[in-house]
Amino acid sequence: MGITVLVIVIVVIVGLIAFSAFTTGSSSQAPAPEKTQEDITAEPEYQYTKIEALITPAELKFYKALVQATPSEYVVCPKVRIADVLGVGVTRKGNSKVWHRHFSKISQKHFDFVICNVSDMSFICAVELNDASHNRKDRVERDEFVRMACESANVTLHEVLPKQNYDIEELTSMINS
Repeated sequence: MGITVLVIVIVVIVGLIAFSAFTTGSSSQAPAPEKTQEDITAEPEYQYTKIEALITPAELKFYKALVQATPSEYVVCPKVRIADVLGVGVTRKGNSKVWHRHFSKISQKHFDFVICNVSDMSFICAVELNDASHNRKDRVERDEFVRMACESANVTLHEVLPKQNYDIEELTSMINS
């Protein structure tokens, strides 16, 4: 009986040591070897993939109609960052926190289309194609923010619902308004 107890105690101690070695991780292991130049070059430095199209099929259909409707002195630019059209009303110097707070609200958002004067690329208007995704709560809030930001900057924003066929004359009238 005494030997049985001794064997059990030894097995438990060995088991606890083995369990402890597996659960403590890197603290009980030797440090990982430094990566060799071969290891570094085998790892891709840039892990990006190409997006197949700049705009969705519905946006492409609308873009083609918008191009037809746009007077020749204008050009249609797809997917323009809002921060490239709207500026922050306070200067960065001396108002850094305020400037960054307002800039961050527009820097990650895009207009679907911007129409510019072809001669100097001055801004004419922005156009948003409001598909079904614009009914989601986050998109409704985003759209309201964009509307208010455009209004505060005196920027014309047209919002269009997707259609099977677009009336070119109607779009031309919208652009010229």
